[in-house]
Amino acid sequence: MADHRQCEHQPVQTSAVLVLNATKRPLIPPPSPPTPSLLSPPDSACETPEALDLNTPGNLINKNEEVERKWLSDGLHVLQTEASALNSLATLYQTDPTARRGFTTAVDTITRHRRLGGRLIIAGVGKSGHIGKKLVATFQSLAIPAVFLHPTEALHGDLGLLGPHDVVMLITFSGK
Repeated sequence: MADHRQCEHQPVQTSAVLVLNATKRPLIPPPSPPTPSLLSPPDSACETPEALDLNTPGNLINKNEEVERKWLSDGLHVLQTEASALNSLATLYQTDPTARRGFTTAVDTITRHRRLGGRLIIAGVGKSGHIGKKLVATFQSLAIPAVFLHPTEALHGDLGLLGPHDVVMLITFSGK
């Protein structure tokens, strides 16, 4: 019952930091960290996890050890891939001056505007929007006022949410 699909793995891209009303710098593309080596080769098929049937009594109790090993293996693969991606990102910030400058500029901008009573407004569409919502939750748990603003809703009147000291973070996969 497994659904086999071709996986499309693309390199992780970082984003540029644009500060409005700042002095203009030469346009250079943001660096890309190396893609983690734990990703499957492009010609391998991905198996989607089997559906969890909550109506079958004892469905988890009677699973055989092979299925449980597969679940554990899949879970560990996800954790190792995420750890590798975070390690690549840390290496990027340690070694690339452009990435480091973008990171520190973003942190400086957010903290400076926070002192003025501003909030962090995060916007994105699709998966980028989901990531934005997770970032809002993380910033809020760190006592940094943050709000998610869907770009479509912004065009239909929600731009009134923005204050003079707010910082806007736009998240996009393509960078456009």
